[in-house]
Amino acid sequence: LGLRARDPEMRRKFFLLYHESLGKTLFARLQYIFQNQDWEAMSDVFWLKQGLDLLLAILIEKKPITLAPNSARVVPLLPSHNPGAHHQLPAMPEGPEEVASMFDDIVMKHAQFLNAARRLQVADVVIPLRELAHTDANVAYHLWVLVFPIVWTTLLKEEQVALAKPMISLLSKDYHKKQQGHRPNVVQALLEG
Repeated sequence: LGLRARDPEMRRKFFLLYHESLGKTLFARLQYIFQNQDWEAMSDVFWLKQGLDLLLAILIEKKPITLAPNSARVVPLLPSHNPGAHHQLPAMPEGPEEVASMFDDIVMKHAQFLNAARRLQVADVVIPLRELAHTDANVAYHLWVLVFPIVWTTLLKEEQVALAKPMISLLSKDYHKKQQGHRPNVVQALLEG
């Protein structure tokens, strides 16, 4: 029940113990969530946020954030990819000088923003998302529905087959009746995911 603590620091300490005792693969985590863990003690709350946390915790947090191969890419604003180079933008042939200066400022601030964004790591996004999921069941629900299909497709076919029966068994547990009037609820999230 330490995982339900409102104090983020205490919850983090309990979760670290929990995290360290489990396998570090997606299959091992899903097997634990669907088959090994008895969620009855937490059946009155949206316990899937703990399951989501178990999945997100094994991401490599020190890795830089990159776009997916199928993501849209933005063309660089500045002609050189050298971050240390100073760029001279062409002077605007018409309009007041203030407009040109303001334009230069906007472009340079945007370039600074892009440079800062380039240094972002997975942890810079995932850690706040994990905290948000703990404080708001709707965030946890939507993250589960988004993340679970992605995780599921990375599993081997044999792993998917091995998890199918435990998932069905989990969905049929009587203790889910405690949540049937709540939105979101665990059964709803599992089925939609």
